[in-house]
Amino acid sequence: PTSCDERPQRGGLRWCGVAGLLFVGCLVGSTSFWTQSATAPDVRRLTANHQPEDGSTRYRWHAMTKEAEFGGRYAHTGVYLSNGEMLIFGGSHDDNKAVVLNGTYSYDQCAYLNDVWRSSDNGSTWQLVPPESDTWMPRRGHASTLNYNMVSMFVIGGLCGSGCYLNDTWLSEDGAVWTFAGYANWRSRHGHTVVTIGGVTTDTLIMFGGHDGDRYLNDVWKIYDPSTQASDWTVVKHTAEWSPRYGHGAVVRKNQDIVLTGGFFASGVERTCLRDVWISSDAGASWELVTDSPPWSGRYQHGAVTMSNQDMFVIGGIDVELERLSDAWRSSDGGKTWVRVSHHGAYGRRYEHVVLAAIGEPVVFIIGGVFDDQIRYSDAWRSERMCSDDVVCPKYDKCRQVDYEPRCLDACQLDPCSIDDNCFINSTSHQRMCKSKCEDFTGCDPKKEFCKVIEGDAKCMKVVAGIKNE
Repeated sequence: PTSCDERPQRGGLRWCGVAGLLFVGCLVGSTSFWTQSATAPDVRRLTANHQPEDGSTRYRWHAMTKEAEFGGRYAHTGVYLSNGEMLIFGGSHDDNKAVVLNGTYSYDQCAYLNDVWRSSDNGSTWQLVPPESDTWMPRRGHASTLNYNMVSMFVIGGLCGSGCYLNDTWLSEDGAVWTFAGYANWRSRHGHTVVTIGGVTTDTLIMFGGHDGDRYLNDVWKIYDPSTQASDWTVVKHTAEWSPRYGHGAVVRKNQDIVLTGGFFASGVERTCLRDVWISSDAGASWELVTDSPPWSGRYQHGAVTMSNQDMFVIGGIDVELERLSDAWRSSDGGKTWVRVSHHGAYGRRYEHVVLAAIGEPVVFIIGGVFDDQIRYSDAWRSERMCSDDVVCPKYDKCRQVDYEPRCLDACQLDPCSIDDNCFINSTSHQRMCKSKCEDFTGCDPKKEFCKVIEGDAKCMKVVAGIKNE
C-alpha cells in the first residue's frame, strides 16, 4: 500500500490496512501484543542514542554512513556478494505508527517498498538499482538468500499489508532483472527464514517458521533448484522440535549445519520472546536443542550471521518488555557458549535491521533498522575486532589495531627504523636495532665503488680518481 485507509475508531483504536484482518491491540510484525485496555508502555525510558562502547568491549563499530541514500528503513533484507558488493531489498519506511489516545494505541500501516540498493564500498555509499523487468510487489518481513555459488539472489514471501501475506519466489542475478519462479505450496507468511545449503552443483533452500496471519509456525520446507518452479517445495517437517515462532534468526555453518536463534510467540495476551538455540545437521529433518539458557536475553527481529571464520553473531533486536537492544554476542562453537562482544554497540538500540558478513574476512555489517515510530535508521556500520578480545600474540609481540583488525606486531613493526636503515630484533634483549642498509650490502666493487643509501635503497656509487663521486 502507498497510503493508509483510515477506518472508524473502535473502542479507542483506529484500524487501517488492506484486507481488514483484525488484530486486537497488536503491532503486526513489529513489536508485541497488548489488550485494548492495556496501558501504553513508557517509551520515554528507552533511548536510541548511539551510546559509547563500554570499557570492556571486544568489538568496536564504525559508521560507514549515517545518512545512506536508501533512506530510513527496516524489515528489509540483504545479501553479501562474492565480489564484495552488498544489496538490500524492500522493507518499510513508515509502518505501524503508534499514537497514544487516552492510554490506548492507534495503528496505521504505510509505505512498503520493493526497491533494490547496492553498495560497492563497504556501505559508505549506496546506489539505486533501477528495475529492468517486472519485479516483486512491495513487502516487508520477507526472506532473502543466495544460491550456493552466490550467483542468484532470492526474495521469498513476506507481508504486503494488513492481512496480505505472500508465498512467492523471485530470483535475480544482478538485482535489476527479476524472474518470477511461482508460488510455493506452503502457507503465505512473514517473519520466516530461508537459508541455502548444498554444493557446487546443487542448491537446496530451507524455509522454516514465521506467521501466516492466523498462527505462528514451526514447519520446515525445502526445494531443490528453486530457479525452476517454486511450487516444487516439499515439506520436511510439519512440526519441528522447536516451538512455533516468527522473527527468529538462522545461519548456516561451513559444515552445512543450520542454527536457529530466538524468536517470538504469542497466545492471547501472553507473549514470549524466545532465547533458545537449535541446530540441524540434516537439512532441517531433525533438530537438537543446543541451549535454552544462553547469556543473552530472549529476543526477536534481531540480526544473526556467521562470519567466514565460523564465528556466529546475534545482534540487537527487541525483547518481551519492548526494550530495544544494542548488544552483540558471539559463539565459536555452534551456539553452545556465548561471549558478549559489545554491551552497548555504537550503532545504538534497534531491531528489524540487516546484518551481513563479509566474505574472506571476519567483518560484520549492520544496515538500517528501527527504534520507534520516529526513528528509522538509514545507516551502515562495520565491525572491528579489538585487541581486548583475548588476542594472544607471541611472547615479545604486542597487539595493535591495524586496518580494522587486531594484529600482533614485533618491535620493528611497533617502532620502525628510518627508511635508510634495516631493522633487526636482538635475540637476547628482544629490542629492535637499526643498521644502515649499506652495512651489510655486498653488491659494490670495493675498488671502484662505494655504498650509499638513496631514498631507502642501497646503491653503488663510483669512485673517480680516488674521490667518492656522490
